[in-house]
Amino acid sequence: MFYLLMVYKEREGHCRVPTSHVEAEWKLGIWLAKQREAYKMGTIHPTYQGRLQEVGVVWDPCTWQWEARLGALKEFKRREGHCDVPQFHQENGECLGTWLNTQRRDYRLGKLSAEREDALKELGVAWNVFGKRWDEMFDFLVQFKEREGHCIVPVDHKEGGKNLGAWVSTQRKARRSKTLDVGREEMLDSIGMIWSVQEVQWESMFALTKEYIKREQTTDIPLKQVEKGRNLGHWISKQKQLNRGDKLEPERRRRLMEVGVL
Repeated sequence: MFYLLMVYKEREGHCRVPTSHVEAEWKLGIWLAKQREAYKMGTIHPTYQGRLQEVGVVWDPCTWQWEARLGALKEFKRREGHCDVPQFHQENGECLGTWLNTQRRDYRLGKLSAEREDALKELGVAWNVFGKRWDEMFDFLVQFKEREGHCIVPVDHKEGGKNLGAWVSTQRKARRSKTLDVGREEMLDSIGMIWSVQEVQWESMFALTKEYIKREQTTDIPLKQVEKGRNLGHWISKQKQLNRGDKLEPERRRRLMEVGVL
């Protein structure tokens, strides 16, 4: 049986024989399982134990399964450049995404050994994947603000291939329901996040106003003027009406006066 194990290793490159495996009509997998059982009970002959260890037999199958998945993760990172494995992704037949989520769960529960924790940290595994994703989306929002000059992200807008508009809407909902982390709210406030949908609409129309003035070189906007499918002329008329009735917010009045509309 030891000879058949060598045949198997020569062909497969390892001694991880499935329990159901048959080699040359001999039940090699079952035989190896019995050697492991004898090892655990302390009844295996020292000579046999030494010979099996020399050729690479791992006594605990869970250990080599873990090592195999770690190897698959290394391959994934080598190819993709990161360890953000999609949940249902398979690598070399291994359910790598599910396995990685299990490691994160064990880490949170304090069940992950220090050795395994260090191995995963060395590869760059993020333990709080949701926190990492939030930071990534925040960076995309900063990128959008630097380019566009504001944080009014259309709901269907994508930045870097990610649904930034939907993410921004989620942050607003979280703030309304008081479930948004205070630190994150402060980060968003620091770059000019607009929390109210009505405020977003006003800011959007104001942005269209500035675009029109810059393009046409005039502040005289016709009542029926439509910009990007939105009735800019009527909106301007409404702002003037609110201003005459002293119902326009002081900051909005200041900004409209600044561009020359009022």
